[in-house]
Amino acid sequence: MWVSPEFHLAVIEAYDALITANDESRPMVATAALHRVRMQTVTRLYRAVHPAELAALHAQATQLSLALDLPRPELPAAAVALQNGQGTLTRFWLAVDAGLAAGQLHNHARRDDVLALNLPQVRQFAARSGIALPESTALTGALRACPRLLHVNRVYNSPAIGRAVKCWVFAK
Repeated sequence: MWVSPEFHLAVIEAYDALITANDESRPMVATAALHRVRMQTVTRLYRAVHPAELAALHAQATQLSLALDLPRPELPAAAVALQNGQGTLTRFWLAVDAGLAAGQLHNHARRDDVLALNLPQVRQFAARSGIALPESTALTGALRACPRLLHVNRVYNSPAIGRAVKCWVFAK
């Protein structure tokens, strides 16, 4: 996970200022700065996609919260599912959500109520993004059990790329 040097330095300085000062002499500016850094960290935590980034940001937000005597932030539901071992579908939907948000995956359906995805495109995006999807048979087995699945390998004339594409179709 990459964190900008400025952000990293701000976290270290604010944390050091808070830890080295006692409660009476703690400068309000340092406390406010630490609150700002904590809020930025929590915001990044809930926007993170990659599991390693989620873990690092959660650890950092936890340390900042403990230093400020605030409650620990909870992990996003998708990250909790990954940690609990129910990760196949979760990792798939993380990859799909990230790919659609980045504009690198396309919904090949013309209707708004369905999501038509080309599985090889999802796999390629997940590999580029560092999201580990299981082997083909394990993934397709999990997808076949998904309650949102409507059709398997249905051919769509994609408006996104202008040609016919085989897609797995899910309800939105």
